[in-house]
Amino acid sequence: MSESRALPPAAVIVTNEVADWATWKTHFDAHEGARKAAGMLGHHINRDRERPNVVSVYLALSDLAKARAFAGSADLHRVMKDAGVLDAPKVVWMRPTPG
Repeated sequence: MSESRALPPAAVIVTNEVADWATWKTHFDAHEGARKAAGMLGHHINRDRERPNVVSVYLALSDLAKARAFAGSADLHRVMKDAGVLDAPKVVWMRPTPG
């Protein structure tokens, strides 16, 4: 018997290559307040097995419009640059569905 869990109304997966994992993670952690203000409920980080500086972040969202605005914000782009993000993010907007 599976447990019933409430799913977020939206989610996004963002993948980037970063110059240095530790530097990126420090900046990511420091930006949590801004993510929460943009309707992000939580996250899960994955690193590529072969290339550990390729990082994918799953973010559960409460408000898709706020999250899209955040994604295009100058603040986020500044933080990404300071964190050592090397490429344009690959962004996949998702609709969580029960399994």
